[in-house]
Amino acid sequence: MSKSMLKRLRDIRYIYALPGMVYLMGFLFSAFIFIVVLSLFDVEFPFILKGLTNNYVKLLTDDRFWNSLMVSYKLAAVTVPIEVLLGLVLALIVSQRLPGMSLFMILILAPMLTIPIAWANIWRLLLIEYGPVNELLTGWGIIPKAIGFFGDINLSFWAIALCDIIEWTPFCALIIIAGVQAIPPQVIEASRVDGAGSLIRFRRIILPIIIPSILTALLLRLMDSFKTFDIIYMCTMGGPGIVTEVSSLYIYKMAFVHMDVGYASAATVILFLLVVFTCLLVYRVSLRIVRKLGVVVG
Repeated sequence: MSKSMLKRLRDIRYIYALPGMVYLMGFLFSAFIFIVVLSLFDVEFPFILKGLTNNYVKLLTDDRFWNSLMVSYKLAAVTVPIEVLLGLVLALIVSQRLPGMSLFMILILAPMLTIPIAWANIWRLLLIEYGPVNELLTGWGIIPKAIGFFGDINLSFWAIALCDIIEWTPFCALIIIAGVQAIPPQVIEASRVDGAGSLIRFRRIILPIIIPSILTALLLRLMDSFKTFDIIYMCTMGGPGIVTEVSSLYIYKMAFVHMDVGYASAATVILFLLVVFTCLLVYRVSLRIVRKLGVVVG
């Protein structure tokens, strides 16, 4: 096949993808513009514009909004690195193709494949004061009496974080597994013949190849973590107090409980801009750290 034919085939794939991309970007862009317009007005549910208002100014002095942002960032900072690290470990284990790996994959994927609200309900039933977890801990003498994990101001956040880690670590593992499986077997075999140990092989061969997959998992989970809603809505509703009230839940309450759609839209715009800035910052910092470690990436 000639070079001109190959170039023509490469170009035509973009043409086929163009209609879907235009539709998707148009849909997303129009939705964002709609939210921005709503954020500038005093909107009464359902979407009755009552005049311009200073929603953004009010947000700057809203301590509850800033608290929800801090909870969202704290949840992302705790869960996302652990999920990516555990996902990497799981990906390396699965890539060994040991007996029983198919069953192992089914078991670890179960939380992610379960409907989120159902998974949240399972987690709530496990950790209620008279649930099976408390029964085991008290029965073994680890704790003197039952604990209401979601009602304890010191434990509720960590219970939510643990649930999130168990649910979304398989997602990171799947992305990294794809990167590991893209490594040519001949390269690994040649490194074994050359006498490279497991650590050298991982650092010099496997890691540079799967870095794009790791960064993809990191950024996707970082963006998705700011949308955490189901588990918190089901288990704590933001409580005790506002200890677990993330931005997505706060925006929901403003829009559908207090019926202040304009204010909720302004909070959504601010959250969107902060998430974009955070993801760009994390991506640049991650690349810099990787290069300082001596890993060459494209």
